[in-house]
Amino acid sequence: MWRRLLAVGAAAAVAIALWVVVLVGFPSFPGGVAHLPALGPSLAAAAALCWARALGEFGATITFAGNTPGRTQTLPLAVY
Repeated sequence: MWRRLLAVGAAAAVAIALWVVVLVGFPSFPGGVAHLPALGPSLAAAAALCWARALGEFGATITFAGNTPGRTQTLPLAVY
């Protein structure tokens, strides 16, 4: 029962997020405003910051905690 409720909730959240992107990004929809092209530099900066943060976390983890399977191994280290 809980799995079904979680699945429905997740699907609703994704549908709402996609609808917001459609309304904001495409002015041809009713109520839509063309803001998507203006978000390009901000999205690029956000992607660069996310990549830098992930790389920093990876480096700190492998340097200080090590890569011991079952003890200090995290998902990025397991992929590495």
